[in-house]
Amino acid sequence: MKIAIKGAIILLVASLVVMAVGCGEEEGNVIKIGVIGPMAYIQGDHHWYGATLAAEEINDAGGITVGNESYDIKLVKMDSNEILSVTDATNAMERLIT
Repeated sequence: MKIAIKGAIILLVASLVVMAVGCGEEEGNVIKIGVIGPMAYIQGDHHWYGATLAAEEINDAGGITVGNESYDIKLVKMDSNEILSVTDATNAMERLIT
């Protein structure tokens, strides 16, 4: 039981990790943030809802300023499925990173 709780805490913290700053011409100035969690369950839904609310508020306020440029937040949703498979959670994190 303690291992499952530690795993859930680790994945919750990992869901807040900023993945990359994308400056592609097709997307403009965007900071991509990966949101990872058990998206088939209520915990994952609430991870996503919280991240969406925060991203909308930040973007509506003008985004994030880095130097003289402003960046909008774009969320990337990934289902970790850690409730059923730890291996799936690891693979999901690797997919977000790459």
